Amino acid sequence: MGARPTSNMKSSRSAMRVRLACKLRDTTGSSIILALAFFIVCAVVGAIVLTAASVNTKATITYEETQQAEYTVTSAADFLGGCLSGAGVVWKYPEGSEAPDFSDRMSYADEDGLMTELWDKYGSKIWDSYKKNSGFPIDDTFTISVDGFDTVYARISFDADLNVVARLSLASEADAVGNYDELVNVQATPHFDNAGKLIAVDWNGYTVVKAASASDPASVSSRGGATS
Repeated sequence: MGARPTSNMKSSRSAMRVRLACKLRDTTGSSIILALAFFIVCAVVGAIVLTAASVNTKATITYEETQQAEYTVTSAADFLGGCLSGAGVVWKYPEGSEAPDFSDRMSYADEDGLMTELWDKYGSKIWDSYKKNSGFPIDDTFTISVDGFDTVYARISFDADLNVVARLSLASEADAVGNYDELVNVQATPHFDNAGKLIAVDWNGYTVVKAASASDPASVSSRGGATS
């Protein structure tokens, strides 16, 4: 027959069962796991919020810069259009000459003086291109600047009918294409004598269009300018 458990053995087993039960019911470590999980969730949410705020701030800054750039070029385009529009010239031909005397300032009606300057400096080349029924792009770049705004660069050309086309850009390089480039078109009205000789030109009114590229001046929008 086997030995019966003594009272000491029974007491020892009872104590062991109590200790094991306590360990199985102990949940003190789960609070650490919950705290860690909560921390991770908070960190992820915080990162998302900060990223969203950063993206929104950057988008706001970019939008403001875009608006400023567009406003700068548009203002310069209207300014230049106003300078060129409303100008007129009645040329005098020196005796025996087939070309007018472009330095005769008394024949110009030009409040801002820009058209006068263009014909004084480039008149002979513009005239030669006109007689060949071709346009003349002026090599020089003109600048329009106002304190607190970026400098706008203007490239001016005359087409075969003496209409003025000016491309305005924030890019300083002549062959560069900017995102905010605009074209100013000033309509020329020529006047001829009975012999068909060109004796006068008026430039009245202007339009401004957004330029798609240097080679493709297609516009996405346009507006007209009042005659000076």
